Amino acid sequence: MTLEPRFLGPQLQEHVRLQLYRQVEGTCNGRYGYIVAIVALEQLDRGLVQEGTGATIFHVRYKAILMKPFKNETVNAVIASVNKMGLFAMVGPLQVFISSHVLYSSI
Repeated sequence: MTLEPRFLGPQLQEHVRLQLYRQVEGTCNGRYGYIVAIVALEQLDRGLVQEGTGATIFHVRYKAILMKPFKNETVNAVIASVNKMGLFAMVGPLQVFISSHVLYSSI
């Protein structure tokens, strides 16, 4: 994480926490999945100053709530819309399409 020099001072940890929330929460990462929320800031290492800009680079370790669905996983979903092609459902922040070809017909 990179912070501008104006954020260095007594409120450094608070600025790092807010910047972390802005940059990381709500993003999707191929390795970890969707980052739903950051729970705690665990470790904040000493920063390294970038030459030329004066910005400081911090290595931050944090705990987060993640969502990484996998194939054939059973999840609870809320149906958002239905049409003749299938249905759209919401599984937390993830929108899922279920084709009408895979749905069971009671007729």
